[in-house]
Amino acid sequence: MRALILEEGVRPDGRQQDQMRPVSAKAGFLPPGVVHGSALFSRGETQALCVATVGNAIEHAVVDGPYGPQHQPFMLHYSFPPFCTNEVDQLREPSRRELGHGALAKRALQPVLPALEADDWPFCLRVNSETLASNGSSSMAAVCGGTMALLMAGVPLRRPVAGISIGLVSDGPPDAWDDGTKRFALLTDIAGAEDSLGDMDFKIAGSEDGLTAMQLDMKLPGMPVEVLVSAMSQARAARLELLEIMEAAVAAQQQADDTANGPCVEEMKVDEDAVSLLLGQKGSAAAALEQASGAKVVVHEDGRVQIYAPSRAKMAAACAAVRAVEGSDLVEGQIYSAKVSQLFDWGAVITLPNNAKHVLHISEMAHGKVRDVHSLLQVGEDIQVQCLGRDIRGMVRLSRKACLSPENAQAQEGQAEET
Repeated sequence: MRALILEEGVRPDGRQQDQMRPVSAKAGFLPPGVVHGSALFSRGETQALCVATVGNAIEHAVVDGPYGPQHQPFMLHYSFPPFCTNEVDQLREPSRRELGHGALAKRALQPVLPALEADDWPFCLRVNSETLASNGSSSMAAVCGGTMALLMAGVPLRRPVAGISIGLVSDGPPDAWDDGTKRFALLTDIAGAEDSLGDMDFKIAGSEDGLTAMQLDMKLPGMPVEVLVSAMSQARAARLELLEIMEAAVAAQQQADDTANGPCVEEMKVDEDAVSLLLGQKGSAAAALEQASGAKVVVHEDGRVQIYAPSRAKMAAACAAVRAVEGSDLVEGQIYSAKVSQLFDWGAVITLPNNAKHVLHISEMAHGKVRDVHSLLQVGEDIQVQCLGRDIRGMVRLSRKACLSPENAQAQEGQAEET
């Protein structure tokens, strides 16, 4: 193989030294209603299926470390099953090879991710790279497929990232580098045989603006730095070609997909005084909201509400339900129909037609003094209330007496006293 490459300039599969294997990039390979983002990336006989999942901030991984638990908002799982190399073996825990290649792919993608768990993008990410077939550079296929899957999931990457592996074959003794008599050839996108029989496997990942990760596996005792510079220059040309193919595949699929049926995430801000209403007793209100809308709702103490919905329609329903509970959709001066849900000594809890529950204070039930709430209202009774705006805490003020004329109010008070 060395003589064929060094003397004739032909590689075992007939490619030129700077030529990649045929590349196939399919964005959105899995249905958008099933996963957040997916991609099938193939380069020669190496193929990787990548899936990206977006989760809320509280779902980040917690890893035990030497200095206590560590929070990891970005996870990348690289899988290299035996069948990808036509082997039969038991499926055990991740091997050192899988952990190392996964760490390299994660390091390549992490610099271009948004600030996870920050105010501008408060989510966590998980990328799964399943190697379906392997004949060299499966870790770089995970980088390319992972980038496409993240873009299909709607993650605002700073730059797309691609990865390529550069190999080296040479002859002559090690000291031949010094006198310039050592022959060598740099190979773009090495296959399995070139990796096994060659002298170097230089994995390089990055965007069009720079590098994000690299890993050098070398069998020689050393080499001139000029050779590494040439390898990086050769890798850049291949990387730009890959990025062009990947971006075209993602753009075409994003136009074809019906994004209204795909999963989505959104964050909204409510008044801090409305947090207790959104949560309810022991989280009952939030659970009821999730069951009614089909979306996952995470309420924070500072008023931030994160919503994760499987479709745009359910996202709109969840946002409307949150706004209804907060009362932001109520118009001051407007009269609404309501049903009495609960009665207390200080007033009542009423339910509006949008299933939002609000407080009706005893002072707003009638024009006169109300001595007994239970004698004036009954659970399940339909009443009319008027929105008076909000108090100094931002809570919605509703009034029943504003809908009653003084004559009707006196008649109802008399009936209540007789009762």
